[in-house]
Amino acid sequence: MKGSNNKLSDESIRLLDNNEHRMNLIVTLILAIVDALMIIQVFLSPHKAYIIVFCGVPALLLSLVIVLNLVFSRHLHHWVKNVNMIVMLISFMLVGEINHSEFFMLFILPSFLSSFYYYPKYTVISSAASLVTLWVVMFNRVDFSHGTQMEDFDLQNLFSILSKAFDFSTVSELASVGRICMFVFAAAMMSIAIYMSFSGRIFYYRQAMLLNDNAASKAELIMARAIQDGAISHDFPDNEFYSVYGDMVTASKVGGDFYDQFMVDDTHLALVVGDVSGHGMAAAMFMMLSMTLIKVNVQSGYSCDKAISRTNKYLVSANPQKFFVTCWLGIIDLTTGELCYTNAGHNYPVLLRKGQRAEFLKSKTDFVLGRRRLAPYSEKHIKLNEGDRLVLYTDGVTEAVSRQDEFFGDERLLEALSACGSESAQRLVYLIWKAVDTFSKDRVPSDDITIEAFDLKKLMSQPQYETKNFFLTMESFDSVQEYISGRCKEYGCSTDVVYNILAASSEILANIESYAYEDGGEIEIMIISRGRRVCIVFKDSGEPFDPLLAKKPDVTLPLEQRSPGGLGIHIVCKLMDSVSYRYENGQNVLTIEKDF
Repeated sequence: MKGSNNKLSDESIRLLDNNEHRMNLIVTLILAIVDALMIIQVFLSPHKAYIIVFCGVPALLLSLVIVLNLVFSRHLHHWVKNVNMIVMLISFMLVGEINHSEFFMLFILPSFLSSFYYYPKYTVISSAASLVTLWVVMFNRVDFSHGTQMEDFDLQNLFSILSKAFDFSTVSELASVGRICMFVFAAAMMSIAIYMSFSGRIFYYRQAMLLNDNAASKAELIMARAIQDGAISHDFPDNEFYSVYGDMVTASKVGGDFYDQFMVDDTHLALVVGDVSGHGMAAAMFMMLSMTLIKVNVQSGYSCDKAISRTNKYLVSANPQKFFVTCWLGIIDLTTGELCYTNAGHNYPVLLRKGQRAEFLKSKTDFVLGRRRLAPYSEKHIKLNEGDRLVLYTDGVTEAVSRQDEFFGDERLLEALSACGSESAQRLVYLIWKAVDTFSKDRVPSDDITIEAFDLKKLMSQPQYETKNFFLTMESFDSVQEYISGRCKEYGCSTDVVYNILAASSEILANIESYAYEDGGEIEIMIISRGRRVCIVFKDSGEPFDPLLAKKPDVTLPLEQRSPGGLGIHIVCKLMDSVSYRYENGQNVLTIEKDF
């Protein structure tokens, strides 16, 4: 396959070389056996010993060398073909001489063809050499069997014998209809061998390219699956207020299904499910882009319709493959149960009110994403109560096909969800998937099957906050700490959480007292409770100073070798879940947050 290796993968080249290696070994073993049998003929026909010893022994030795090379060296040496061709021509001559049958040589052709199957030039050269040999044997007076005995054989006799091979004066004398027909037939067989060699090369080359393409497709499929799996959420919250669980069963061809759930802020949860048209790597990349844009726009503070509209405009401008995305986006206020959502051409979600039968959350469906830049999108609102649940899915669920070519359909989905009762979100997803799988009876899905379930267990309390001003001095430290401790305990913080908050507050207050004011000054402290998180905001009117920019101390060094500063804010960051700073309205504003 010279000249083509740059188009084939290493796996394809290795496969072809192994096939050729195997064929060479088989052919060489056949030739070695033939040569060995001819040497045995010495004991049966002594008058032919000279030609057998002169030609057969070297041929056998060469065959054995090739066999040893092929057995002990996995590297494919092209000189093997050349030596094999020489051995084969010698064997032709000996077989024809011993058996007095020129036609016998034609039976070697299948092995000949197999040996050089991938290299047509060898078949052409060998076929031409075979025709010349056949011409010499059939139309010239060359008879090794009735010549000089072995004891009289010398180099001069050899030249005499070889000169007869090119004595064309005997052609007309020896030519006959039978011999001419045999020669023409042999030439035809050689032509067929050459044609099959070229055809076989093309066929196997195409097979290798197909193998190459399949390997590339498989690699792309694996990468697309990895992208799809890495993009979707695997961290599912399950707390006293709500639980979310999702799962996706991918089809044989990777599609563009996706789902996600993330907190917009402390009291708002976003749910997303979507489906990108098409399959493969391009669809997986477009899916990842769609997910990212939606999340960025939602977390930037845009409402559902605005977030979808902005996402759509960008997708239209970055969509050369003309994909489109169906998507459902909802944002739930966990303190009130209000659900705001936008449906961009996606399947209706299923709403399960506590104690009621499942029903579709039907509303006007807007246009899909990625195809029409100025498509309008609207936001709808609905109130969820404690105990209600919402189930999102893709069309792989309702369009699952049974062996009778029936669709799973909407009604079966509603029945399966209604039968789930008060099962957890995770159990509900499993039961729906099991129902679809049982309906399909292990039939390979043609599309991804994606399900995401949300349970509203209990509404969060409304954020509580309290603000108080202090004149900060060393003497007022205790009263500030008592205030912070009292409010945190009222909001439900445990003793350990209160201890960590007081330790962090002590470092912050000491920092303000040392750098913001020389002889004390006014500070404002705001304590906010949002669900299971408490936030404490410290405001002072000193010189602008961001403690988060302080160089991080190397705590591995001995105390006397450490640079001063930075240790206090380092301790604060370690104790708290979130620390942020901003300069606003002439004030330093430092906010610490802790989950409890």
